[in-house]
Amino acid sequence: MEWSEEDQKASRAESLRFVIMEKIKLTFFITLIALVTACGSATKRSADVASGEEMPGWILNPPQQVNALYGVGSADVIGSLEQAQGRAREVAMANLMQQIQLDIAAQSQTRIEQREDNRDGYQFSQELRQEISMRVPEMRFSYMEQVKSHEDRKRQQVYVLMRLDVAQELSAAKNRAQQLEATIRDNAERAFTQGDNVLAKIQYNAKALLSFESHQQLHDFVMQLQPRGEGLPLSSELQLLQQRVIDRLSEVSVSISPLKGQAIDHTISQVLGEQLSKRGLRLTANIGALQLGYRLEQSNRYRDGSFFVSIEGVVELQDEKGAVMRSFKSSARGVSGAESEALRRALNKLGKRVADSVVEVLFDAS
Repeated sequence: MEWSEEDQKASRAESLRFVIMEKIKLTFFITLIALVTACGSATKRSADVASGEEMPGWILNPPQQVNALYGVGSADVIGSLEQAQGRAREVAMANLMQQIQLDIAAQSQTRIEQREDNRDGYQFSQELRQEISMRVPEMRFSYMEQVKSHEDRKRQQVYVLMRLDVAQELSAAKNRAQQLEATIRDNAERAFTQGDNVLAKIQYNAKALLSFESHQQLHDFVMQLQPRGEGLPLSSELQLLQQRVIDRLSEVSVSISPLKGQAIDHTISQVLGEQLSKRGLRLTANIGALQLGYRLEQSNRYRDGSFFVSIEGVVELQDEKGAVMRSFKSSARGVSGAESEALRRALNKLGKRVADSVVEVLFDAS
């Protein structure tokens, strides 16, 4: 039986319609499966969230107690859970200490502003006080322990709750204050009995002032732990001693001049003076209790459109009689398209390094 051309065309059209319909059915079926699967996954996720462990209340709302302070810390679980808990403990302690230190800093700033306003007995420069504060060791808690922990496995985080025993911390602070007071008296006495040794006098006074600053921070710390208490105030005897130490350090002056063989360079002297003043040291045009002498060499080089200025040499710290107390080499380099600017940059770097060295000598802990 032969098929006419029209019958063959009709058959091919019917076959094509069948294939298209089957493809539509298959696509619809696949889409339907995907939708059902997605809905099931969404339902499962919702069920997981609802049925999973809830966050403990102490994470957002640490406990409140009269004789304790609480801190919360968290850390990603990378490696072992114990390591993560250790990191979380450090975070909790740092968070609690940071809050206390912020309150202390606010009080300290108010105290400094009040002293500057009335000027009664406040002769010490704020810059040098900042130098002292930077050298006071950071405070750490002695009686803080972990009391709770929570592992969030989905987020791969661990939370810890740390408890500070306020009574024990206060007792440790009082013992530390007594040690500082003994150190203050010892260093102040040593400073007053050094005779003509100017540098030793300065260094012992600086050590005494460091201990005074540590004592002040300890007092502020105790006031934060026990707001209704009296803290750890200095006795009237120690207050007078503190003023004597401050007065002696504020009287220290520094003069700057070239060493033998070095021509006078007012620019070098000016830059060195600026950097020393920024660090809280008092400059004088006369012979100071400390003399800063310099012997420096400058070399200039031009390359690829830039000037390279190098300065290097020796700087000496002398007493008022000219005896060398410390000598150190120093160097710096400045680069710029302008020669004068390159020189200025080199001098500023050199001045900062010299000022660093001088201040380190004054606060030498040896």
